[in-house]
Amino acid sequence: VGVNFAVYGQVYQTGADAFDLFANWAAVIFGWVLIAHFAAFWILWAVIVNVAVSLYLQTFTALDWAEQAVVLGLLNGGVLVLHEAARPHLPWLVHPWSRRVAMGACLAFLALGVMRVIDRLLWWPDKGAPLYFAAMPAFLVAALGCYLWSRGPARDLVGLFLVVLSTCAVTLYAASEALQRAFHWDAAFYLIMAVTTLAIFGLAGWWLHRAWQALHARSASTAENQGDD
Repeated sequence: VGVNFAVYGQVYQTGADAFDLFANWAAVIFGWVLIAHFAAFWILWAVIVNVAVSLYLQTFTALDWAEQAVVLGLLNGGVLVLHEAARPHLPWLVHPWSRRVAMGACLAFLALGVMRVIDRLLWWPDKGAPLYFAAMPAFLVAALGCYLWSRGPARDLVGLFLVVLSTCAVTLYAASEALQRAFHWDAAFYLIMAVTTLAIFGLAGWWLHRAWQALHARSASTAENQGDD
């Protein structure tokens, strides 16, 4: 369907924006995706919607890339919430990979917005407060929600990994910007950044190992209780 839309637009020179191609593509295949009962089709449809929204923001708004990232992060956060709300009622959403894709997209886009906020706070504090300043609370809420869901009902170590990875990326970026401002790319900057990187990811790996042990123990306890029943 997407190829047909692209060829039609090229042959007949409709003058439509790239946004129209992906928006129409998503609209036309929605019925097929709805009746397919196949998680991969829903993820494909969500990717097309993401591209359509991104192109719309680039074409019709004055938002910069960080503000667009916040909008896409909130969009994928909504996809994640709908996914988890529908999962108990739709057996073809039981496998966790589709949830992980939505979770990773949400955290990644919001993390980009947070990195831009860090830049503004450290280098351009006199500027205004555009949309991407919502990235900080949005990222904290998304990370906390994903952590609680992955640690609790979902029992998903990969979900915890995505939360830890995005948090480590934001923390490391903040540390690098602060150290760069303090040491101005001196040799001390590289030494301290190396130690900081090892410390952040070492602590993250240690915590994930403990989380895996806790999840494994809970799964074993649940299986034992079910066996006793």
